[in-house]
Amino acid sequence: MASNSTSDTNVTWFIYRGPDGEAVPRDVTHLRVHPSVTVIPAAAFHGRVKLQQVELPDGLRNIGEGAFYECHTLRNVKLPEGLQEIGEWAFGYCHKLSRMKIPSAVVVIFRS
Repeated sequence: MASNSTSDTNVTWFIYRGPDGEAVPRDVTHLRVHPSVTVIPAAAFHGRVKLQQVELPDGLRNIGEGAFYECHTLRNVKLPEGLQEIGEWAFGYCHKLSRMKIPSAVVVIFRS
């Protein structure tokens, strides 16, 4: 079984491998989405109030509704250029997230 965390310079990153992988800890601070993940399901990281930084893979195509909802301390997210859809309230109540560049490939944002 592959490890679900890595360490970089005193920071431990949790590796999210999709909905069938290990559950994301409530106190996670740094999150990497595994390159095999193309869709982040609705509410996947909802309420991870200590989450500060997220790394998303180039192959990611869809971020589900409320995926990062209420991740109050989330500061850094770089959306991959191939991203096509961002669900409703995907980044709702992410108070520390002040700017985000939306890739040109995104065709749906906040669908209802």
